Amino acid sequence: MAEAVDLKAWACAAVNAAVRETVELVDSHKSQNAGASPSSSQEHPLVLVACSGGRDSLALAAVAHEALTPRGYHVGAVVVNHQLQEASHSVAERTARTCTHIGLSPVRIVSINVPSTRAGLESDARDARYAALASTAKELNAACVLVAHTSNDVAETILMKLLRTPSPEALTGIARERHIHHMRFVRPLLEFSREDTTQLCQEYNLSYWDDPTNGQDVEGELDSSYPVRSRIRHDVLPLLSRITKRNVVQLLANSAQSSREDAQIIHEAVNDAYNRVMREKNGVLEIKIRALRAFPAAIQRRVLVTALENLDIRPTQSAIFSLLELSQIEQKKKTVKISTPLVANKLYEVIQLWKDSDYANF
Repeated sequence: MAEAVDLKAWACAAVNAAVRETVELVDSHKSQNAGASPSSSQEHPLVLVACSGGRDSLALAAVAHEALTPRGYHVGAVVVNHQLQEASHSVAERTARTCTHIGLSPVRIVSINVPSTRAGLESDARDARYAALASTAKELNAACVLVAHTSNDVAETILMKLLRTPSPEALTGIARERHIHHMRFVRPLLEFSREDTTQLCQEYNLSYWDDPTNGQDVEGELDSSYPVRSRIRHDVLPLLSRITKRNVVQLLANSAQSSREDAQIIHEAVNDAYNRVMREKNGVLEIKIRALRAFPAAIQRRVLVTALENLDIRPTQSAIFSLLELSQIEQKKKTVKISTPLVANKLYEVIQLWKDSDYANF
């Protein structure tokens, strides 16, 4: 938690910096490239806050209004009603009234139906929420959407990613900015804790809603009916902090920034290697075997992951291993069924990547 600082001023500075970096500088650069002056861009741009009614998003709504309105921005809000709880409608209505009371305009409530997939409810709800936010933001011609993730969310996300797919990328936590469905999503509060947003709500005299699935008021360990993220928040992180006698949330959140910087360097190296290793010939994606083998194993794996993703094929560990194995054999010609949609055809110094239907018609 921030100490000996004006929390409102610090939060306002963070929001201003985020909007300046992700909206103003980008739009200015685009205007200059198009031969126009920066002033020719939207005169009073709209910034939207994704607001659930929780302490984090209400604090962000109040801070964004205080920080951006004097600079000529319109600040509005989008409240997504997932319709997953009995109180969902009343919570959305109350949140919209609070946003309007803060001074935000326009304020939209968007009700959605969350599809059920194998990814699970949390992932399905997140995907549906971002789709609704992006659609509404584009309809309103917004410059960006502000999202209220904090350092607590960063720590929880790191542990969630490590449990799902242990890798260096898991340590990056949450990106400060992402483009989703062709809309900018910006997270200005990643350096702030949940204690900070709670204090901000108190300073702005805002009443917030605690999602009951978070188990905020439950004493003792949460049972298995609660989402994994809630159990990590409620049980695991406090336990780690007690055992180590350190603020584990802050430790993980601080490490995420350096991990993101490391990941960016890796990403650039992989992009360079991909351009050297991969080529498209007669509509077929090919791996140049000698070029692939010139790179370290870690780069090889990531190049192949990118190649499969570009083919809209899930890059499983077994698929990557099979492609690497095929690149190592002495046999000049060999065809291997890598996965259900993927066939790899080694032809001398290249490996051709085919989808089943395309290969059958070759």
